[in-house]
Amino acid sequence: MIYKRCGRCGKRIPSGSRCPCMKQRDKERYRIYDQNARDQKSKTFYDSREWQLTRSDILSACGIDVYVYMTEGVILAADTVHHIIPLKEAWDKAYAADPISIFGGIVAVNDTVDEVVAAELHKLFLEIVIAPAFTEKALEILMAKKNIRLMTLDINKEIVNKQRVMGVNDGLLVQDIDFGEVKAEDLVCVTETKPTAEDIEELLFGWKVVKNVKSNAIVISKGNQTLGVGAGQMNRVGAAKIALEQAGEKSKGSYMSSDAFFPMPDTVELAVKHGVKAIIQPGGSIKDQLSIDVCNAHGIAMVFTKMRHFKH
Repeated sequence: MIYKRCGRCGKRIPSGSRCPCMKQRDKERYRIYDQNARDQKSKTFYDSREWQLTRSDILSACGIDVYVYMTEGVILAADTVHHIIPLKEAWDKAYAADPISIFGGIVAVNDTVDEVVAAELHKLFLEIVIAPAFTEKALEILMAKKNIRLMTLDINKEIVNKQRVMGVNDGLLVQDIDFGEVKAEDLVCVTETKPTAEDIEELLFGWKVVKNVKSNAIVISKGNQTLGVGAGQMNRVGAAKIALEQAGEKSKGSYMSSDAFFPMPDTVELAVKHGVKAIIQPGGSIKDQLSIDVCNAHGIAMVFTKMRHFKH
């Protein structure tokens, strides 16, 4: 057998294997409390640009208590609470956003997970729970589950790598990560009906969520809670149909967010049928006026961000 020296501690180990000190270093670095055969999947996700982007846009930007459900890098449901309330209350609202898609999902929160929330998480089959910290009692509860990875994350840490690298046949595609943000003063209202301050807050929440949904993407939200998410569809109206169907009756008085402009007025016409109150989208289509006319005819407020996300 061929041996080598560990470059970290100098211990003699078999060639091709990892030194125990390196495993300990990884454990300290990632703070993964439950070690199992699928740990590498957790680490890959944690290091991925998908999570880094989500961390910056959802965890740091939204509010006091944030929960996000994700599957394969796609946000399925999110909730943000702008006032300090019990974590249990925030969790209940987030869970209600999509109690089906959470199965086998990922939960992220930007505050310490306590035993009350841990007891609720314990009831579900989850892959990963990510938070700034866990109380000792919460760890005891969650570590009793099999095949769950608990990870801590410093949500205030600056993201150093600001580019995304993807393989393209025999080459690489290097792109800047989309860190674009929109504030209330950046919005341009293009309809006769003007959004209220509350409407603006709701629209900006939906905009933050739809930014991280794969195109073509439509998000339906209300009360700073996602109600429906249409992701990765071949056309925009198809994404809207999925999101509105998921929202169901809750779509009445809701808010629609689109990651790119409406090439036709059909998406707005669909929003009208489901009782959507206001829409946020980049604008920029040569047929923008058609969508504006539909909004004006039905008293819907629509704002342009002048910023396109269009994530692939």
